[in-house]
Amino acid sequence: MSKSNFLQRSLLAVFVAVTFAVSAKKVSANDEVLKTEHGAALKVILRHDSAIFADADESSHSQPVRQFEFYFVLAADEGKAKTKNNFYRVATGTKKSSAVGWVKASDVVEWPHGQVLGFSKRFERDPAHFFENQQDAEGYLTNGNPHDAISREPEGIEILSLLPILYESELEIHGEPTRVFQVAYIHPADPKNVWEAKESISIPVIQAELTLDIVFVIDTTSSMGPYIEAAKTVIRKIAVEVNKNQNVSGRVRIGLVGYRDKGDHYTSKVLCTLEAGNNLEVFDAILESTEARGGGDTPEQVYAGVQSAISEMNWNAVANRHIILIGDAPNHSDERSLVSVEKVLASAQPDTSSGDVEALLRHITIHALQVGSNSGRDSDLLCRRQFARLAAGRNFAGLCASTSSVSSFTEQLVTTLTNRVDDTEEAIKGKVEDLASRDPNAGSIGAVLEYLGKEKVVGATFSSGYAAEIDSKGNRTVEPYLLVGRNDLRAFKSALEFCVTTLEGAGDPGSKDVPRILNGLKTLTVHLNYDGEVTAETPLKDILQLILGLPVKSDVFDMTPARLAAMSQRDFNSWVDQVDASYALVDGHIENARWFNLGRETKPELRFAFLRISDLP
Repeated sequence: MSKSNFLQRSLLAVFVAVTFAVSAKKVSANDEVLKTEHGAALKVILRHDSAIFADADESSHSQPVRQFEFYFVLAADEGKAKTKNNFYRVATGTKKSSAVGWVKASDVVEWPHGQVLGFSKRFERDPAHFFENQQDAEGYLTNGNPHDAISREPEGIEILSLLPILYESELEIHGEPTRVFQVAYIHPADPKNVWEAKESISIPVIQAELTLDIVFVIDTTSSMGPYIEAAKTVIRKIAVEVNKNQNVSGRVRIGLVGYRDKGDHYTSKVLCTLEAGNNLEVFDAILESTEARGGGDTPEQVYAGVQSAISEMNWNAVANRHIILIGDAPNHSDERSLVSVEKVLASAQPDTSSGDVEALLRHITIHALQVGSNSGRDSDLLCRRQFARLAAGRNFAGLCASTSSVSSFTEQLVTTLTNRVDDTEEAIKGKVEDLASRDPNAGSIGAVLEYLGKEKVVGATFSSGYAAEIDSKGNRTVEPYLLVGRNDLRAFKSALEFCVTTLEGAGDPGSKDVPRILNGLKTLTVHLNYDGEVTAETPLKDILQLILGLPVKSDVFDMTPARLAAMSQRDFNSWVDQVDASYALVDGHIENARWFNLGRETKPELRFAFLRISDLP
């Protein structure tokens, strides 16, 4: 979305945008979902495999439900009671029409929060530890001794594992406020069936064939001249480090792809195949001969380079796959782009929502390093956003950094890839079942954790524990994700568009018609059940956060109608550019988030996803 597009919007388009945002929120205004003290919809999580009954009666017709599935809770009767005959009335959405039946209260645990926890990137921090009570968690933060832990984060997990937040509290540790979360999780179950789901990826096949495939994708245009040698140094260090383990000789394969721009000697080209890169000396010779030439304008064909690595490399059928992108310029953002970021991400990370283990093994994790200038130029900022989006992936996130963090990026990447080398060694030794426990289906709700208190092991069952957001050294161990409805994001996107269109239609910069702006915003807020009065000093975020269900964090939405009305044309254009970035971010989530339906619900508009709160506007 651009300023020119905004200015061309007709009143009809504005009406459509507002109507969509309004209709999406009217649903929540008239539904029967119960709300908690956190303002979130009350949900329940199945403790174990159970059933949903047609009535609040165990003798009524039922259908099976799986452990750790979750549902929204509707009022049990007209009096808004939570339960009836010790049954919850549950639904796959927030409307009465999405009700699917009743579950026994003894079979579920309440999930009163709208958020879950995911593990943060492992770099210098300790593993996350889980404790039986808040006091033990506080003791660990104070003295650094995790001897009271009942569980911990598994070593080597790189996928998204989510732990529903049941309750949240705040402690003061060494004078700093620190959050402690009570979360839900399950103990390890037998992973063998995961890997025996398909004959083609049986344990013997994995033991015999698993490789670590790494492809570097590097900008080889003239603008990289000052940085090409530094990039080669980074590549060599990573290549040498991951090849140190002689026990995986022949199992670590490294490739190289170069990209330039349309009209150059090549747009994208495989410079070293994975087969050739199985020999580190051959790979190094090819890397040494790679030169920076061509180019012209600033943008390059970044996405085409990554797509070549995905589609033209002879990836092993059973492999840990990684792409490492290094460049200094963004991709073309117009029709000159030869491939879209959506296509790249879909190719790199095919859908695994059905539990297809082969699709899980085919996924490629993308890491991205932006070298060169760290200025605030538009091209640098665009490059940073594009590289971050590629690294965020669809289901599997990689590492992302810029010039100022080259050293730490390299160290993190070496650690990550060395762990994958160790995985390969374990597979060679036949310890495939151990690896399986580290690769449950991506995005599952509830992490499979290593249980430390062996006398407390009761098999694969629901449990809970307390986790702090940091380790005893102050490093972040977990970060919150939010359960977001697809309709909510679409409504937020439409509301953004409406707000900017209203502002642009209110007269010239510096002398905009404030009453006209307020009337437009009131049209929106009436249907969003906004309790506060909309004045010239009301921040836009107070209105927009009603749609997302949590405070909107971006400073760009701190603006009030009065401040926006008084802005110069230049400042107003700059503000619109920042809103455009948020708009694009939301649009990216709508297109690429890992959306899922609850129960047997199939309507696309009723899908949900877990999005990292730091990635929201």
